[in-house]
Parts: sequence; C-alpha cells; structure tokens
Amino acid sequence: MYGLLGRSLSHSFSKTIHEHLKDGLTYHLYETADVRSFLQLKSFRGLNVTHPYKKDVMGLLDGLADTAEKTGIVNTIIQQDGKLIGHNTDYLALVAFICRHFPSGKMKVAIMGNGATMRSTKIALTTCNHTDIDVFARNPQAGEHPLDKLEGSYDILINTTPVGMYPDNEDILPVDWDRLPNLHLVFDVIYNPLKTRLLQKAEAAGITIRNGLEMLVRQAAESQALFFGERHDEKTVMTALKMFERRFQNIVLIGLPFAGKTHYGLRLAKETDKPFIDIDLAIEKQQGTSVENIFRMKGEKTFRKLEKEKVKEIAKGNGQWIAPGGGIVEDEEAMLALKQNGVVVFLDLDENILTAENLKNRPLIEDMADLKELKQKRQHLYEQYADVTVAKDTWHEKTIVGRIKEALDAHLDS
Repeated sequence: MYGLLGRSLSHSFSKTIHEHLKDGLTYHLYETADVRSFLQLKSFRGLNVTHPYKKDVMGLLDGLADTAEKTGIVNTIIQQDGKLIGHNTDYLALVAFICRHFPSGKMKVAIMGNGATMRSTKIALTTCNHTDIDVFARNPQAGEHPLDKLEGSYDILINTTPVGMYPDNEDILPVDWDRLPNLHLVFDVIYNPLKTRLLQKAEAAGITIRNGLEMLVRQAAESQALFFGERHDEKTVMTALKMFERRFQNIVLIGLPFAGKTHYGLRLAKETDKPFIDIDLAIEKQQGTSVENIFRMKGEKTFRKLEKEKVKEIAKGNGQWIAPGGGIVEDEEAMLALKQNGVVVFLDLDENILTAENLKNRPLIEDMADLKELKQKRQHLYEQYADVTVAKDTWHEKTIVGRIKEALDAHLDS
C-alpha cells in the first residue's frame, strides 16, 4: 500500500503523478486528524506526508534518514522490517530544481515563510552554493525578518507559505515590487493553482516565474526510488513534467459572440478527453432559466455577478476546456481567476464573415452595428488577456481547429 497522508487532500495532484510514473500502482489518499493512530496501524509500505504533518510525524517514527535529520522534516515514510523510517524527498527535489533553474551561487535570495518547507528550501539552496539567504515571515524567529520589511537587492524570491493555495486562490502575501528592483525570478512552491496571485503579480511586473509542479514531480520520482528501489532518469522526469503541465492546464476560449467558443471548445474537449464547460449553460442550469431571460428579467448587472461567481468556481478546476461569455474580459477579477490555471485562446472574429441571419438569440446584439460596437469596446481587452490568438475569418471548421491546435502546441511547448 502506498499513498499520501494529510488532513485535506482534495486538491492534490499526487495520485495522478505517482500512478503515471509507476505502471500498475494504486496510490491512495489518506485523510486523517489522528496521525498517531494511523501510523500505528502500519498498513502501508511507503507513504508521502504533506501539510500539516511534516513535523508532527517525526516523533512517531523509529528512525530518520540523513535527509530528514539534516532538514528536521519528514515527507516520506518507508516501512522496513516493521520499522518506520522517515525521509525528506522534498529536499532532494528542491536540490535538483534549484541547481537546474537558479543562476550561480552569487545570487541573493529572499524566502517568505518560516515553516517546514522553508527549512528544506534553505538547506537545498546552500547545497547548490547559494549562501546569501534571508528569511521573511509574519512571525519572525531569531535571525529572520518581518515580512513587511521585505526589500533590498534580492535576485530571487521564494514563497514557501501556503498563502494562495487552493481553495484560497485569491489570497496573496503583500509584496512591493518597487522595493525589490533587482528581482528577476520568483518561485512559488505551490502548484495548485498553477499561477498563484503572487506569480501573476510577478509576471505582470516582467519577472520570470516558476511554480511548484516540477518540484512535485521530482519529489514523486525521489519517493518512488525509495518505495521500489528503482530510479527514474532525468528524461523520464522531464517528459512527465511536460505531460502534466498540459494535463492540468485549463484552455479558456474568449472572443466575441459568434466566434465559436462553445463549438470549438466542445469539439476539442472531446478530442483531448477533457471536460467542457460553457459558463452560460452552467448559469442557466443553476438558475433554471436562460441567459436571455436573466438579462430581460433581472438585468445585465445581475447576470454579470452570477457570471463572475461561476467563473471563479470553475476556474479553480484543472484540465478543462472553458468557454465564458464574450463580456467576461470586462471583469479583471474574473479574468485573473481564469488565468491562474488557464491558457487563454482568443478567437479573433472577422465580422465580415457574418450575415444578418447569424445575429439571433443574443441579448446584446440586434444588428451588425451592435456587434461592431462590442468589438470596438472589447478588442483591446481580448488582446490584453490572450496567451494565444487565432484568426476566426472562415467557417471552415477544420481550418480553425488546426489553427487552435497549432497555436496551443507552440505556446505550451515554448
């Protein structure tokens, strides 16, 4: 028996990753509030441990490997001859990640948070020859600094706190980017969402960002080396990472009415074996009436509120094709939510391919002039939020599908 031990695991990608890396493996999610009783059962061969138990389990084990002794953290437990031995594969994964992505050891590093993950991160940094490290926390310990004093000539910023993690996707630690003028890399150990609000803010400031997904995949590979005595090579790990980056991404289709968001979303969701969600249809199901009736009976303001709530709910999921209404780009909060886990594809409609016969059953459009007015109002927003732009200048379905696939492949492989 192998699996993950934690308090709340509905957000975890670990099961999917472990079962992909090892054919035939059934990887369990063990949620418990009584860690001692769970470990006493010894009903497992290998176990990963996540928040909030990485320190709690240490006093309940029979022994500690060097990685756990060195860091004071356990995230993997192996049962050997009836004894429970604690390891820290987070540390091993962090060493591989940091040595691969961080520049030379001359970089100046700021770490946010002073919990279990910070300790593993700090020791991994020193292992990779980074020694100029400062820790900032809300409740700083000796030698650490208050979080609100985060400033200086730091090259790298690392978030080791759970702030911004699913389901609290909108949370963010306060960072004044103007007080960090040399910053060129922000690493957030969180992997769900794929882009925390912190990473979104850093990206908007022109700073390179990294999330915790690679660390998670590497940690799984290191754990399986302990579970099964066989190591995954680097090529296998990186191939798996690329595959999971694609699997966990949402694809969000935006554009004017008649651009084909629902049509192409449905087709491509089926081809890629992913769920498809039309936000308008989801609202209609929830409200028991059509969008047109909501506009007519309750007004556009009420609809936009319902739309935002539904978008924020759906956007927290992973591996979906999503088609929101054309007006969603006018709501910055909703668009930021969609971009946390999503690649945004703008279907750029050429209105010249439409006829008056096409303009039916749209609450904001009665004629071509209405459509052109909407385009003038929203075009710059579509372009602003788009990660990928696809010209919708033909009704030839195969052509548009091909363009979407090609553009997504280029973006996701970059």
